Amino acid sequence: MPRTVAIVQARMGSERLPGKVLKEVLGRPLLEYLIEQLSYSERLADAVIATSDLPRDDVIEEAVRRFDVRVFRGSEQDVLDRYYRAAAAFDADCVVRITADCPLICPTVVDRTIDDHFKSGCDYTMNDVPETIPRGYDVEVFSRETLDRTYEAARRAADREHVTYYIYTHPKKFSVNRFRDSDFPRFPTDRLCVDTEEDFEVVKAVIENVYKEGRYMHHVEVLDFLEANPAPANINAGVKQKDVTEAGLKPW
Repeated sequence: MPRTVAIVQARMGSERLPGKVLKEVLGRPLLEYLIEQLSYSERLADAVIATSDLPRDDVIEEAVRRFDVRVFRGSEQDVLDRYYRAAAAFDADCVVRITADCPLICPTVVDRTIDDHFKSGCDYTMNDVPETIPRGYDVEVFSRETLDRTYEAARRAADREHVTYYIYTHPKKFSVNRFRDSDFPRFPTDRLCVDTEEDFEVVKAVIENVYKEGRYMHHVEVLDFLEANPAPANINAGVKQKDVTEAGLKPW
């Protein structure tokens, strides 16, 4: 199997909730939960944190080192360049893109998306967020060759700021696969990511009630908890996802 590496983009300068990746639940930062979740993947050869080279992101590097996870630092604005250089530095044949606002990311979802990507033979695979999979379980998979082609072709600021934006807006240049995971029979909320304080309160409630040391939080048990306890899911019901458009696109 090609060497498959998860590259997790993380920074302290989030517009709506600065410092969210290191906000704590049960005495541990969200980024640590994400790293632990990924550690249970059976398909990933490695997982690295890709943050910016700005001084304010020094704390992310310090935190990651404590978790015994490797880190790559690069441009804040040109996130495509950051991924391109991180993939080369960690010898990735295949890249799995994860964002640090997904601390509940489930390793089985990651693995099933990777498997579907290789089965499809396409250049790029995204899972079906938010149509059949809640936000917070976002997974994108693409080959190193696809990343290299994108790096050479993408020139506009919007294409550089969002790693895969150029790929899925140029379907004549890249074959695109959308993975619809049948393991999501229902979900009571479409926001299990962390982009606002309201989102954080939802994820905090999930972790406090679902997390147990020594095993990962399976997405089905997370959904079971929220179905049985609808109050947390209502906290961020009014939060709108920021549109990914050329006019409004910002680096995560």
